[in-house]
Amino acid sequence: MTAERLGQSIFQAVSSDWHRSVPEDRTSNTLVGLFANDRVFYSLECILAMKSMDAEKRLFSITKPIKKRKVIAPPQDHMSRNLYVAAIVLFLVILVFYRRFWSYLIHSIVSIVPTDLPSMWLMISYFCDWPARELYRYGPSAIGWEGRDMIDICTLMNRRFFNGLGGGRSEFDDRDYWNRNMETCDTMYRMKEESFVRMCRPIWYLTLMSLCFVIVQRLLMAVSYREKPKTNPTDRAVLKTYYALQNLFGEHQKQEQRRQQVGRPKSGR
Repeated sequence: MTAERLGQSIFQAVSSDWHRSVPEDRTSNTLVGLFANDRVFYSLECILAMKSMDAEKRLFSITKPIKKRKVIAPPQDHMSRNLYVAAIVLFLVILVFYRRFWSYLIHSIVSIVPTDLPSMWLMISYFCDWPARELYRYGPSAIGWEGRDMIDICTLMNRRFFNGLGGGRSEFDDRDYWNRNMETCDTMYRMKEESFVRMCRPIWYLTLMSLCFVIVQRLLMAVSYREKPKTNPTDRAVLKTYYALQNLFGEHQKQEQRRQQVGRPKSGR
């Protein structure tokens, strides 16, 4: 509760909105209060006399609420509705008279879907493994071959293998050897590529599952936020103003009682 907010609630009676809304005589005493949701003004004395439960059920605001205007619905266009109905009827007539077209359409849709689950799994696996295959072929030297030629890949692959075993040069380090044995080079590369792809599959699957989980979580949060009743910050500020004024009024009553007790003359014995 800020001092500016409290000052607005105390000095709202001098505003032009207040003078236009209350036609009674205001020359003697200046009223201070709040406006209810139904545009009725409640004085400060009436608000402080209310119980806390009654005040929570009502919505007060510092300024007079603006009356909502009635929204007039646009006239319905019966012509467009009739056109939609006619188009639907015409489409149904075409489907009835051209059964061959209907059967051909169903056959085309069914032919797109694989006939068995293994082929569908192979298609899904191909799309999931495609990033790993591209990374193995064109990735950096730490995990890939930087887009080199197949002969260079086989030569470097065997050179690393024999150097790791501690051996010297062999015939597999020669480019001419792999140029003569392209089928063997391709088979060896496919084996290495399949090994790398299978190693990356758990990572892709975990990433895909995490992405699906985040999407479902965001959708549930959006649905819950839409169903959750929205609180008006103005009403919350008005309730804080009410509690602050009630505390000030209570302190004022205590000080007034103490002043009366101090000023009361003591009776002699």
